[in-house]
Amino acid sequence: MLSSARALHPGERERELRRTNDTTRATRLDVLLVFATAAAAGLANWHFLWDVPFLGHPIIDAAEYLAEARAIVAGLPYWEKPSIHGPLYPLFLVPFVRFFPSPLPAVYIVQILLAGAAALLVRSAGVRLGGRRLGNAAGLALAAAPPVLYFELQVLPVVLQIFLHALLLRLLVCRKNGAPGSLFAAGLAGGLSFLAHPGSGVVLLLLALFLLAKERPLRPALLFVIGLLLPLVPISFLNARAGEGFLPVTGNAGLNLYIGNGPGSDGTAHVRPGYEWERLTSLPLREGREGSVAESRFFVERTIESLRAEPGPFVRRLAAKALLFGAAFPIDASQDAAYFRERSPLLRFSILDAGVLVPLAFGFLVAGAARSRAWTPATLGLAGYWIAVVLAVFSVRYRAPVWPFLVLLAPALTPLGPRLPRAAVIRGALAAVALLLAAQADPFGLRDANPVRTEYNLARLAYERGEREEARSRFRALWERTGDPDAANGLGVVEMSEPDGTERALDWLGEALRAWPDYADARFNRALVLLGLGRNDEAKEDLREALRLSPGHAPALYTQGILLEREGRSGEAERSYRETLRRDPTRDDAWNALGVLLARSGRAKEAEACFRRALRLDPSGAEARANLSRLLGEPMKPPR
Repeated sequence: MLSSARALHPGERERELRRTNDTTRATRLDVLLVFATAAAAGLANWHFLWDVPFLGHPIIDAAEYLAEARAIVAGLPYWEKPSIHGPLYPLFLVPFVRFFPSPLPAVYIVQILLAGAAALLVRSAGVRLGGRRLGNAAGLALAAAPPVLYFELQVLPVVLQIFLHALLLRLLVCRKNGAPGSLFAAGLAGGLSFLAHPGSGVVLLLLALFLLAKERPLRPALLFVIGLLLPLVPISFLNARAGEGFLPVTGNAGLNLYIGNGPGSDGTAHVRPGYEWERLTSLPLREGREGSVAESRFFVERTIESLRAEPGPFVRRLAAKALLFGAAFPIDASQDAAYFRERSPLLRFSILDAGVLVPLAFGFLVAGAARSRAWTPATLGLAGYWIAVVLAVFSVRYRAPVWPFLVLLAPALTPLGPRLPRAAVIRGALAAVALLLAAQADPFGLRDANPVRTEYNLARLAYERGEREEARSRFRALWERTGDPDAANGLGVVEMSEPDGTERALDWLGEALRAWPDYADARFNRALVLLGLGRNDEAKEDLREALRLSPGHAPALYTQGILLEREGRSGEAERSYRETLRRDPTRDDAWNALGVLLARSGRAKEAEACFRRALRLDPSGAEARANLSRLLGEPMKPPR
């Protein structure tokens, strides 16, 4: 067969082979540079933050994720109580909890590697869109981005979601014509990212609508939608079977909308942790709304009511959050980002944060996004997260997963600038400068509206680690400086653990309740002190009041069960224990107590199951092990 291709001269063939080898070698060096930068930056940041207490003893959401992973390892049915978070991250944590005595270092290392893999995926997409310079710039920007470095060392799903979004972006941008399987895989990555954290919902909706409108034939777009729905369908089924409706992961949606837009809110997560958070989350239960769907609907209704009553302030909050999306100053109270920045030069001095990347990306969109349809996934990713952040609570965590989209857009002016008309470049540069100035000018006065509660968090951590003097010192300093009733409650808890601290504990808890009479935690803590003093009637009254204020308060329900059992009301005690475990199935003490009650009533098989669950949750639990051995008539075995 004759070929129309011109035969290469031996010298030309050698030069072509040399060019190919040089290109391959350069690509390998680029890949190594990007991945090594990501790994080195992650490890260096860990070195700077090595002694930060939050890294060794996570609290709030991180502790909840770990508890859910331990419950899975313990054999508890995963969908007995649907997670208020995305269900994927606890599954991601399961191997670490199962195989590592101290899982956190292993989690941090794997998340640093995930960030490196995400940087490589973004680099590949950048090379496809704008060549080697753009690809390397995008990959290196992601590798050194402060939000990525920050969340690598948090037991939170953010880095996993960043990786999934980088994979989604790479599959959409680099797909070849006639290869619809890439769109199916991209949809699958998107569905998993939604299960990691539902904050990506707006991004995925925009992408799906765009593909359905633009793809011809329609089959590739339908494959994207099928891939997107594939991981969501079984979760929807489990959710519905648990009585929570077919929409998966609904627990936090309405709450986050209300936090970001409720009356008096500044659009940030300013209510966490302590009394304000406890009061807020108990509101639906106090009005008879139970279950994630009902609770979410409750907060949506409250938000709509506030919009109707105060349309002006509502619009102001939306505008403020739109600007905060591009702000460089720390704003997130619940994750103590400012505290981390103070201790790590990589977080403190990097310019690769939202305050620079968002304006640059926005400037590129103004300058020339329409020139290439291939930029659409990055554009929709940025727009989707901007919309989501404006509609819901503003937080570092909520804006962080946009980074793969941002870093692909932000350096694009460099390679594409010479190809754009000068007027377009000027318009883009002016738009970027205008947004940067607007975000940093803080026109709505939000720079100091959201004080970080680092000292309170550190005091709580010190107490949980058994460092009572450290906890007392931090709580007292906070009390003397601010008069914060949360600090008074904390001091009461510290004094409760001292042999001679009973009266001091009552004094401090009284201080907290004088300021906030509806503080359920302080009310419950005072009930415990009163029980220790034998003042049972007063204790029961406080316990009833704590449960009225916070009907889902698991520790109060457990204590109520103990008191009912002592009074011989075993049926009511069993109901109280079971309600405790419905609220918090990770409580090994409640499983053990329920097992004892069942064993006494002759229900040996059910009791055995309870003791085994308690031991799976805490293999060192001597009391549950002794009870199980006694039930089975076997000698007590030491924990393995």
